[in-house]
Amino acid sequence: MQKSSEKIFEIIVESPKNYINSTLEQKQKNLEDIKTEIRSFSAFEQKILNGILGVNNLDSNLTNLQRRYKTQVNTDNEYIALAREVVGFSVPTNVWRSKSIDSVIFYPNVENIDLSLIKEIGRGSYETDRSSIYQNAILAWNQEKLNTKINFKEISIKSSENQQAVKFFKFTISEKDNSEKEVFLVVPKLENLEFDENYNEKEKGDYYYIAIESFPKIITFSTTENVDFVNLAAFSSPSLSELSVENTGNGLEGPKFNRGIFITILILLIIIAIAVYVFMYKWYKNNYENYLFKNKNNLYNLMSYIDKSKREGKNDSEIHRNLKNAGWDSEQTGYAIKKYSGKQTGMFEIPFLKILDCMKKNNQTQKGIDTRFGPEKTMGKRF
Repeated sequence: MQKSSEKIFEIIVESPKNYINSTLEQKQKNLEDIKTEIRSFSAFEQKILNGILGVNNLDSNLTNLQRRYKTQVNTDNEYIALAREVVGFSVPTNVWRSKSIDSVIFYPNVENIDLSLIKEIGRGSYETDRSSIYQNAILAWNQEKLNTKINFKEISIKSSENQQAVKFFKFTISEKDNSEKEVFLVVPKLENLEFDENYNEKEKGDYYYIAIESFPKIITFSTTENVDFVNLAAFSSPSLSELSVENTGNGLEGPKFNRGIFITILILLIIIAIAVYVFMYKWYKNNYENYLFKNKNNLYNLMSYIDKSKREGKNDSEIHRNLKNAGWDSEQTGYAIKKYSGKQTGMFEIPFLKILDCMKKNNQTQKGIDTRFGPEKTMGKRF
């Protein structure tokens, strides 16, 4: 089975001479528009854009094509050859600011902090098995000592063949307490990295580093690498010897665990918990019944009803439901049912409290006090 399709498009038949003239005029206009757009950016941005686009070369090559068209071609074959060159000559069609963010606080990502580099360019040392402690110390130092802000701008360039972007970063670094002795800004080696001026930057491995001797310090650079202010692997750091970390002699450690203090606090918490429990236990034992039944007759009436219901074969749930329907409080009926059944009505009685109660009763007995009718006496199950 054969398949077929069709499409209608317009073909403009034009002489090579006319095509060259109109195309060169359009490319000249595009180039002038690009120059105007570039002039709207800062001096450093203009320098980088002009260099990437090769504006001077574009201008020179376009002028050369125009000169050849006017003075050096005469035959049809010469016009055709020149037309091919004009077709292959690319001029950007647009330059614009595609992204920007101004004056945001910059904190480095911990995984981007290269301790071996800081060790080489600064002073001090660290142990590899304690790297995370030093990295976190550098993060804390950044937050405590520096005020680092970053401006980010992305400028995009579009031509008939492709689109590319240039990123510009501006760091503004100031100190908070005027106490820092030695600070480094570390910038990774990025694609086509260009600094705005001579910062006395030095190259080490995969990084450039800049020693900051006075504040505030502004450092600006550009790159064509696909990176922005969020994932830029730059960081600020002092010398390792300036970091506030504890050295135990065997390496860096965090705060020591003080077992003695921990045990003391634990014992105090246990004593407080026991004291609170004893207080609550005594309150429930001595005051809970009075709290529920301001009138003792109410308790007597409940107990009588429960006794009668039990004789009739009713269970606790049925008794509780009947009393609730009669208007009794659930807490009161629950207490009365437990008391009638001889169950625990207050908090759980731990053994040493029983011992204390026995000692108290014995002491009262020795003094000739009859405890049978004291607060511990309760009503029986039968009336």
